Amino acid sequence: MNILAWNFEFAPRRGKALPVLKERYAATNADIGILSEVRADAMPDGHAIFASPDWAYSAHPQARKVSLVSKSPWRNVHTPRSGRPLEGRLVSGVTNFEGQDCLVIGMCIPWSFCHVTSGQRDSERWQEHKAFLAALPDELGPVLDTDMPVILGGDFNHTFPRKRTDEAAHSMVLDFLARFHLTLVTEAPPFEGRLLNHIAVRGAAAGSLTRIENMSGDKQLTDHIGAVARLRLP
Repeated sequence: MNILAWNFEFAPRRGKALPVLKERYAATNADIGILSEVRADAMPDGHAIFASPDWAYSAHPQARKVSLVSKSPWRNVHTPRSGRPLEGRLVSGVTNFEGQDCLVIGMCIPWSFCHVTSGQRDSERWQEHKAFLAALPDELGPVLDTDMPVILGGDFNHTFPRKRTDEAAHSMVLDFLARFHLTLVTEAPPFEGRLLNHIAVRGAAAGSLTRIENMSGDKQLTDHIGAVARLRLP
């Protein structure tokens, strides 16, 4: 199966970037897409579920921080409604691939300046980021108590290996993955570029990893490159 992780940078329905983003999405033949910064009215084809529209920032009514897209329908959809730091940045659901149910979790970890110079402006750098990571185990622990294959991904706002990011915050990400026995398949990608959207799995074997370009000629479609991981289920 093909799993895609990418950031659409809130590309609007009538924007010039969206047709190219959707074309590149379709070209990957993704069975599941884990997308950050999308518009609910400007999605690729498929069955989509979304995190809450409220992440404590002013935004377009259709803007969502994270979405999951599948060729198959979703069930057991969960997204926190408890306010900061998780609301609007986390969604999970169960979908099916060739008869196999899979738990998929999408998240958008706050960037280092979240609610520092914008938003609520009541935080110090990395504070909201670390608060999200600290709250994640209690929120996802019950969800991850499953024998199904697990696919977790989204915008981690980190590169792997670490470059120029807070060391403690980076360790919190790695500790979370280790605690729930998740393997990061996008670590040390075999291509150039600053990859921030990642994929981790449990109960699946990783194959190839390919880059999705974020440029069209000399124009930037989105500020993130993307990645597609080829997985093999048991």
